[in-house]
Amino acid sequence: MRTNSFFMSGLLAFLSVVQAVAAAVSSSWPYHQEFAVSQAGLIKFALPPESMDALRPLQEDLRVFSTEGRELPYLLVEPVPPAKVNQPAKSFQVQLEAAQTVIRIETGSADPIAAVSLDTPAEAFVKSARLEGSADGINWQFLVGGKPIFRQRQGASDLQLALPIPGTWTFFRITIDDQRTSPIPFTGALIHRASKATHAISPLNVKVLDRQEVGRETRLSLDTGGANLFLAQFAVHVADPFFTRRATVSEKALEQNQIVEKPLASGSIYMIVADSQLSRSNLMVEVERKTSTKLVTLTLHNFDQAPLKIESVTGTFRPHYLILFAPAPGAYYLASGNRQTDAAKYDLSLLKTEVEKVPLAGVRIGPITANPSYRASEVLPDLEPTGSRLDTSSWPYRKEVVIQSAGGQQLELDLEVLSRARDGFRDLRLVRDGMQIPFLIENTSIQRSISVQGLPVAIPKTPSLSRWVMDLPFPSLPVKRLTCSSPTALFQREMILFEETRTQHGENLQRRLGTASWIQKPDQIRKELDMILATTLESSRFFLETNNGDNPPIVIEKVEVWYPATRLSFKSAPGKPLFLYFGNPKADFPKYDLSLVADQLMRADKQTASLGPQQKVAAGWSFGGTSSGWPSILFWAVLSLVVIGLLVIMSRLLPQSTK
Repeated sequence: MRTNSFFMSGLLAFLSVVQAVAAAVSSSWPYHQEFAVSQAGLIKFALPPESMDALRPLQEDLRVFSTEGRELPYLLVEPVPPAKVNQPAKSFQVQLEAAQTVIRIETGSADPIAAVSLDTPAEAFVKSARLEGSADGINWQFLVGGKPIFRQRQGASDLQLALPIPGTWTFFRITIDDQRTSPIPFTGALIHRASKATHAISPLNVKVLDRQEVGRETRLSLDTGGANLFLAQFAVHVADPFFTRRATVSEKALEQNQIVEKPLASGSIYMIVADSQLSRSNLMVEVERKTSTKLVTLTLHNFDQAPLKIESVTGTFRPHYLILFAPAPGAYYLASGNRQTDAAKYDLSLLKTEVEKVPLAGVRIGPITANPSYRASEVLPDLEPTGSRLDTSSWPYRKEVVIQSAGGQQLELDLEVLSRARDGFRDLRLVRDGMQIPFLIENTSIQRSISVQGLPVAIPKTPSLSRWVMDLPFPSLPVKRLTCSSPTALFQREMILFEETRTQHGENLQRRLGTASWIQKPDQIRKELDMILATTLESSRFFLETNNGDNPPIVIEKVEVWYPATRLSFKSAPGKPLFLYFGNPKADFPKYDLSLVADQLMRADKQTASLGPQQKVAAGWSFGGTSSGWPSILFWAVLSLVVIGLLVIMSRLLPQSTK
């Protein structure tokens, strides 16, 4: 007790000195949130999503002020996810008995155990399992019964048996019911030790902003209510009675000056039934990651199944805790949004171990309000609207970019640009009046489709071969997948996709793009061919081929190729014509300083820009971003004189004819 009193008295003395010399700097912060404390002393409370959303990614701009404008030192405690400690079982024995598989496990753990999971190479199954525990391997206690374990070929699986209450067990006995299906092999087990107490979770107000059915995926755009949150999990509430789906959670992030969709977590959601009485469900997708944006994408992989009837999505997060010393009861406020300030450095961090033991207080934080003394700045003020001057004479193509209003812009590249752009889009440039407009490239996971017609090609020398020719509107498109269906009821074929190229000597060469096995049975739901391309297209024509053997040829229909959507993000306003230049084979990646404000650009509301028709720009005609005028006339005049001079010289060097 004396030690605690000495610590508190020292802390009070230290904080009083800090408060006495703190400057009133609240006018530099654009946003405030008021909160009240009922008594003086150390208080600890959770920051809501709105507070986290107003802060910069590393929370450098967070400040706490009194009503007199005095800055108060604080400590921000980051969330800590539950520590998962897993270990292989010490021993693992499997025995086949009458209509059941009995697995005996020695755990090898002296700590409380939360669950045990099995390992098997089997690809598709649903089994009922019973779990028992023992301290001596002789006397057994029932723990869990009638729990289905399963795996599907699409990747969804759950082989874990959770204990109703974590406990210490030396042995486990798992009995697998094999009455309805044949036994499957089990090769090992993993012991999941119980996690220690950690940050509590709080509910999250999740809004579904958009739903898109793209190919075989359902993409949900979610607003979590705040950036910089430590997401715990999402729950997908579905009206369908039985289903299994792989789920992926991703966010947009900046990597090497390009915006990409970065996976945060993946898992399985399902509702299955082993028989009429046994069922198992999981609607949760565990994340346990901090995000930099409040907008995340939840993707459900449907494979050959119909999209789910999704009713809602809910979520939870682990809040950041703020600890500070309130000199007196009353009103205080949080300040945020100062883009120029550095991170605060308080000596309170030296006492982190002690102050984290402060109990959580029920402090209610008010809504975010604008500071009337702060002069509002434009959207993305740190983003320069123009870069350096660019000579566009080496760019053969351009398209005008149509902008409706000023601010952040989002432009999706069309097929013509995708076809003629260089690898990695290194040759793309946005140019207005000869000056570059900096941009970021966003490589999305959204897939767009192009419908193509598969025309049969006769091969008289090999009648057992079926071949179809398909043409795309442009060559060298970044196609990643091909899908098609067939009305033929029963077949098994090896499908080959290739294109024809020419060698340096003019010889035809088949360049293989991808292969896949295609099986269809009358009793199964019609399954499409889904082929992933191993390499990229070089031409606009490609072929699909298969050998029918001694079987009748199959018929294909509804052929589609898929490519990823690519977007440019930038800041601009209507005015002089803005052009997107592309097709320069010698161009290298532009180097812009957008990484300094990339987080603001990704979080900002963006208008949708569009592309006009393609314009071919003759090499050497462009000057300062234009394609006409006296510079080009002078160029061609000089070139004409040079050609005429060369012709005169050549005529004099030729031997004169004799009569």
